[in-house]
Amino acid sequence: MQLELLTKEHEVFLSEVVGISPEDFKAMSFEEMDALADDKLIDLECDGAADDAPDESKINTKYAAEIIDIIYGPYNPEEINSDIDDDTAKQAEAIAA
Repeated sequence: MQLELLTKEHEVFLSEVVGISPEDFKAMSFEEMDALADDKLIDLECDGAADDAPDESKINTKYAAEIIDIIYGPYNPEEINSDIDDDTAKQAEAIAA
């Protein structure tokens, strides 16, 4: 796990979308994080994969994918986000600001 790589944007996503505080997330065991990934994060990652998905789903996809990689490693945001179009990336940055 690479919890030190969680950003403010990831923490907001965890709180507002996933429904877990960043502190609770960081205190989870690997088994609990694995279950969270299986039960919630993978679904959020897939929801925005379609080209016609709403922008909010595409942003959720970005953060869910990043957190999954933070859990399972290695986390490389440039590789994860290479297939997300520029408009979606800009919207995600605007929401995070």
